[in-house]
Amino acid sequence: DSPQQELYQLWVNVPSQRKLDPPNVQLLGDSQCPRVIVVPSSLGDDTTSRSSRSNSRSETVVLAGEYQGNKASTPIMSDMAIFHVRVDADSTWSYEVP
Repeated sequence: DSPQQELYQLWVNVPSQRKLDPPNVQLLGDSQCPRVIVVPSSLGDDTTSRSSRSNSRSETVVLAGEYQGNKASTPIMSDMAIFHVRVDADSTWSYEVP
């Protein structure tokens, strides 16, 4: 058995003053991509965040930008964010754009 691999190639527009810079390639492994896992918890617990009090489970891998205080190591030149999100069936996921 070989481990599962996923590959994403993203071309990102850069500011005009950086258009002639050499291209940048960055390979990301699990250790470079923060994972945010939200699991259901007790509805009566006031210490849990609003997102984790739901009845849904989600897993968010932060490829670029930041999500819930977890920042990717990928260098970016704008406020963009790129996530790989998995959500249980009949569940929801949300993100507030900064």
